Amino acid sequence: MEKWFNIWFNSPYYHILYANRDHQEAADFIDTIAEYFHFKKDQKALDAGCGRGRHAIYFNKKGLDITGIDLSPENIAYAKSMENSMLHFQEHDIRKVLCSNYFDYVFNLFTSFGYFKNESDDLKAIHMFSTALKKGGILLLDYINVAAFNSENVNETETKTIQGIDFQIQKSYNANFLYKTIKFNDKGQAFEFQEEVKIIHLAKFKEYLSAQNLELIEVFGDYQLSPYLENSSPRLILIARKK
Repeated sequence: MEKWFNIWFNSPYYHILYANRDHQEAADFIDTIAEYFHFKKDQKALDAGCGRGRHAIYFNKKGLDITGIDLSPENIAYAKSMENSMLHFQEHDIRKVLCSNYFDYVFNLFTSFGYFKNESDDLKAIHMFSTALKKGGILLLDYINVAAFNSENVNETETKTIQGIDFQIQKSYNANFLYKTIKFNDKGQAFEFQEEVKIIHLAKFKEYLSAQNLELIEVFGDYQLSPYLENSSPRLILIARKK
């Protein structure tokens, strides 16, 4: 049985629904990251879970030699049209080792983690990130701060009309996952997709990182890199260094 992310991320409707994502917010975040790390020209970076490559492209403009990987062949086919000598894209599963001791940075941005039911798969992904980094290399993992979500806002339904399609989006949760069920009709056909993001708290991430030779050096709570506040920060942004 195919995983939800294989089906949904390869669907054209995924890109229709999220076409209006805040590109400026993403660009501002990358600007902030670049200022924080003081990138050096030609440093090598990995964008793990790159989608169609918009973040990798912006990192490349900052001078990084960056490789974007994603499980979706459709996403990678789209991104490859924008490759250059320092911008590369490859279809790859983040649970599988890509290379060893190669990258200065690994970025996993905008909740591109936590899709797997089995914890062993989460650990495989962290292992891949660590293995890909050079000694002293940096992992930045950007996740939703599950400790601060409001249950009243999770159990809700909203409708978004985009390109003439009424997307009905219902959010729910249980002890282990946050869910988003997306239903709509198009051209006389009914569709239903589901997104699942695992509830992973900071303490668990610390375990994951420590087990994979990664030292947590900073935790931020939003895209302005404000201090992390467990009960109120919208994001959980982890900065870890390979020992």
